[in-house]
Amino acid sequence: MLEDALRESSQLVEGERVTALPPELAQDIVQAVRLARAQTAQAPVLVTQAEVRRSLYNLLRNDIPEALVLAYSELPTDITIERRPPITVGA
Repeated sequence: MLEDALRESSQLVEGERVTALPPELAQDIVQAVRLARAQTAQAPVLVTQAEVRRSLYNLLRNDIPEALVLAYSELPTDITIERRPPITVGA
């Protein structure tokens, strides 16, 4: 899954979490989000684990600036979420 790829590429550098993805994997992730986005007319909203939220946002912000990336912990408890299949890479 997408979260696994980001988590595995993450490193702690001088107290800050840095994601060092191989360029091909980064492009695969952007393309996978684009494909998922093509299935709906709405701006993509990706919900992920808090530990990879910033990495995913930073990866997508230049190519898909309208994408919103939230952590599960940031969601209000009183909303309903329309679930979509998880975005995968390298499958």
